[in-house]
Amino acid sequence: MKKIISILLILFICGCSYDPYKMPKDAYIKTNDKTYEIYSQNIQLKDLIEDTNTKIINKKDILKTTKIGKNKVTIIYTYKNKKREYKYDVNYNVVDTTKPKFLNASSTLTIYKDEDVDFCDKISYIDNYDSKVKCYIEGDINYNVVGTYNLKYVLEDSSNNVSDKDFTVNIIEKIENNSSNENINNDNIEYLNFSDVVKNYKNKKTMIGIDVSKWQKDIDFKKVKDAGCEFVIIRMGVNTDIDKDISEDTYYRNNIKNAKKAGLKVGVYIYTTATTKEKALEHANWTNKILNTKKLDFPVVFDWENWDSISKYNVSMYDITNVYLTFDKQMKKYGYDTMLYSSMNYLNNVWMFNDTYNVWLAHYTDKTSYEGKYIMWQMASNGKIDGIDTPVDIDIYYKE
Repeated sequence: MKKIISILLILFICGCSYDPYKMPKDAYIKTNDKTYEIYSQNIQLKDLIEDTNTKIINKKDILKTTKIGKNKVTIIYTYKNKKREYKYDVNYNVVDTTKPKFLNASSTLTIYKDEDVDFCDKISYIDNYDSKVKCYIEGDINYNVVGTYNLKYVLEDSSNNVSDKDFTVNIIEKIENNSSNENINNDNIEYLNFSDVVKNYKNKKTMIGIDVSKWQKDIDFKKVKDAGCEFVIIRMGVNTDIDKDISEDTYYRNNIKNAKKAGLKVGVYIYTTATTKEKALEHANWTNKILNTKKLDFPVVFDWENWDSISKYNVSMYDITNVYLTFDKQMKKYGYDTMLYSSMNYLNNVWMFNDTYNVWLAHYTDKTSYEGKYIMWQMASNGKIDGIDTPVDIDIYYKE
């Protein structure tokens, strides 16, 4: 026992026990007082270091920038080539200077006299950081008096970033027995022939195809294939409201069976309103169960389009992006890659980090102006092809 105590005393006297946060004599680390924008990407720990005579071990660590305010990171270093590692904490600041964004906000509204309206319910908006954004109206309006009123929408986040937008309200007398003509004449649709798309866009680096759902009803896929179509993306799941379960598209099984039988390459998509990571996992698990190890030629598509209600869901741009990324991560565990479907507007204004994952761009034009990365382009919704009696979306897939 005395021998053990003596050994411990010798170790203590030799200084063999050490405090990793106590900087060795003559060592120094000078750091910068840095401030970064929220969600800044690929900032390394070495960016905080101004000067040092130590060897920084973890200098390539990526700083977390997902929390506003003071953040702390620990530098791990050695000094004078010793194997012993030391630690040094340094702070950096994260701020949010990005204004909330209006997504759908009409510049002119018409309401009836004596109709009390919450105008913030008439628009959709979102913030990059805050899940709840303060919305209010500036200007005077008398709901009891017919006339034209000039007002202003104002959005404000927790960092006091403010966006505003002018709009006009026309108050009119209520018209009794007002009837509307709801008849839609499909004969007036100006179709885009699939053959013209093949002629103008088909080359060694592209494939031309379509995407379908129950709205196309019964499809003759042999005729579709004979018309020059190379692939079809099929709607598999439908989730129209956050309070509803995801369900199978009623035409999915026939569509995928007959498309494969006709020799077409196939992919699937789910239409979802998931707003939480838990719901994203639920939809990923459901998707995998329905696929049942089925081989696909394209990534599984995550289609989120319920933008008119986004303000009511209390999610930020970061939140909704992570809903997709959660779905993506779970599907990868099942052996499937994924792809995000979205229009150019929302790719530019909502979805974050979209240069890091597969994108299916929706932009109805003959030449897209979208500057981001994408692997598929839905260039029309008024396509006409043999084998389908209704308008159909036409898509261009880029092989590289």
